[in-house]
Amino acid sequence: MKILLIGANGTVGSAVKAELAQRHEVISIGRNSGDFQVDISDSASIRKLFEQTGNFDALICRLKQ
Repeated sequence: MKILLIGANGTVGSAVKAELAQRHEVISIGRNSGDFQVDISDSASIRKLFEQTGNFDALICRLKQ
């Protein structure tokens, strides 16, 4: 399963990635780091991300509040 994980470099996100990566292909995404970068407040940035990553099975978004 190919999973996009937004917020993968934080405390919670890195724990989620470690667990999922044992069984799945996890793509790390962040604003300034990760396999890909995205600004989730910008629709053009989101479209570019989806063009770059291609098809995926799940998207998990972990953001700070």
